[in-house]
Amino acid sequence: MASSTEQAVSRVNQGVPSLVILVGNNFQDWSQPLVNQLRQHDQAPDMTIVGMLWG
Repeated sequence: MASSTEQAVSRVNQGVPSLVILVGNNFQDWSQPLVNQLRQHDQAPDMTIVGMLWG
């Protein structure tokens, strides 16, 4: 679990999870730039990214 975008990216760089769930009440917080950054990781084909709006 990460409390910020920067922390999430840092954790992905430490060890690629098989599932990343992005949750928030502001779509812009985790929209295209973050998803693109996660997808650019070497192991991205093995990672599933799910986005959920909360609120």
